[in-house]
Amino acid sequence: MVDYRVIGDIRKRLRIRQKDLCLDSGLSQSLMSKYESGSVKTPSFNHLKAIAGGLGLTADQLDDACANWDKFYEIVRPKTDKVSYHYVIDRLEEIMGAYDPNNHDKTDLKYMYSRLKNFKHECIYNLGVQQRNEHKEEKK
Repeated sequence: MVDYRVIGDIRKRLRIRQKDLCLDSGLSQSLMSKYESGSVKTPSFNHLKAIAGGLGLTADQLDDACANWDKFYEIVRPKTDKVSYHYVIDRLEEIMGAYDPNNHDKTDLKYMYSRLKNFKHECIYNLGVQQRNEHKEEKK
């Protein structure tokens, strides 16, 4: 039996905020909460497709992951490279917002390079060392 309450667990494992999933899927946060809590048992096919797309999965992968939670990584592993663009944009805006034309220490390229380099390391960490290494191997 498929348990769609697992959608919240999948979202968290993929490090996607509910707010971002709602933006990406076009569903309200109220409805998403109902699916994740189980108060609405089964999403319509269109909602299932929208949620799956917001998670970077196909509808079949999401359905399989909900039915076979213990095999989550085997089912969705090829699709887990998705990084929330909302998160990336938020972090870049934060870095750019630190720019202060009146403060010499925060106007030079070394400062911005340092902030961007730290953000790159954060992104690599979030993707996971294993996935990054696999990606490098594929490129060879």
